[in-house]
Amino acid sequence: MYRLLAEHASDLVLRRDPAGIVGWVSPSVVDVLGIPPEAMVGRPVADFVHPADSPSHEALLHTVLVTGSPGGQAKVRFAQPDGGWRWMSVQARVLCEADGRVLGAVEALRDVQTEVEAQESLARSEQQFRLAMASAPIGMAVVDLERRFVQVNPALCQMLGRSEEWLLSRGIADLLGPDPEADARDLRVRLELQSGQRDSVTSDEHMLTADGADLFVTHAIGLLRDDHGTPLWFVSQFVDITEARRAQGQLHFLATHDAMTSLANRAELFDVLAALLDREQSATTSVGVLFIDLDGLKEINDTYGHAVGDQVIMRLADRLRTHVGAQDVAARIGGDEFVVVLPVLPGVVSAAENVALARAEAIREDLAAGVSTDSGAIVPTVSIGLALAEPADGVEDVLARADQALYRAKQGGRNCIVVFDPTEDSARPG
Repeated sequence: MYRLLAEHASDLVLRRDPAGIVGWVSPSVVDVLGIPPEAMVGRPVADFVHPADSPSHEALLHTVLVTGSPGGQAKVRFAQPDGGWRWMSVQARVLCEADGRVLGAVEALRDVQTEVEAQESLARSEQQFRLAMASAPIGMAVVDLERRFVQVNPALCQMLGRSEEWLLSRGIADLLGPDPEADARDLRVRLELQSGQRDSVTSDEHMLTADGADLFVTHAIGLLRDDHGTPLWFVSQFVDITEARRAQGQLHFLATHDAMTSLANRAELFDVLAALLDREQSATTSVGVLFIDLDGLKEINDTYGHAVGDQVIMRLADRLRTHVGAQDVAARIGGDEFVVVLPVLPGVVSAAENVALARAEAIREDLAAGVSTDSGAIVPTVSIGLALAEPADGVEDVLARADQALYRAKQGGRNCIVVFDPTEDSARPG
């Protein structure tokens, strides 16, 4: 009965004596290894075991035959007629007489080639993934479903100025910048990935390094799922775009600001003022414009030279900047012409004029103080025209009225402030 069971088993069964000689092998050896039974019987089992696996195989049989252990298990490669090798899982049991004398052992061999190949393939994939992460020039991380770091690469550690240990004890939320919406945005995106609404997400994010410095990255997130579609981990890629962002900001600054004074240029002034005038009119606030002209720039240039004249302009721009609040705009629109936009004035005209006049007077007094140049101290003066925007005004309208008020200030002796008055003759002589 036992022989029938062994002969018809799908696993390979063999009996060996204490010296390792095969005494019997089941017919399934043909199907499993492609070897006829008679080719194995009478030969040492070791002849069919891969040399690299022989130590583990012999250790298994030593445990069974010598130490008296009831059995053991090992994975061993067995030879095939074509010269190949096949992975088998070997289980061994000691075979004894009734009096306890050891007759040998019975080995049961199960084909695990497919299992081993799958394990090796997985190990290769994991190794390739680890190597790819380790050598990748961009930051990479595996993040669990709770948004905690599971694996990070050296590039990400270097980018953030953080150790691997520090990152693996933290999560994405610990790296996000000052934007209060950043964490909620990241959580929302990951939930959308898990629900299948999106396959991947790429966005620009503001993060912080270990020393608190700003770090801008392009953050790409993908989701890994198992064979059943169950979410496992997120894979994140981080590309440092800090320098590109700074360069972009610098280019924008150069395009929108005066090269000499770093104040806004004419184009930027027109854009900002247009946006202010296009917004919904408020009953509580109004927009005022100060048109400022440096008196006697030609005389300064003729007397001291254009280099000194440029120094005067830059000193006046520096002082003008100190009078500009966070919501105000100061611009240089010509050689000696400046404009200040005051977007938050009282809605009542008389009150708005009073506030704007006070601001203008402070600017006039400060700009009229002496400035230091390479040719010594020079005491310049400025003339200022003031106009308040009206509901239907465009940029050209309010600037034209402020310019007309400035013209009257120049005509009135300079070094003064004039508020536009529509009742006066607004025609400017040619």
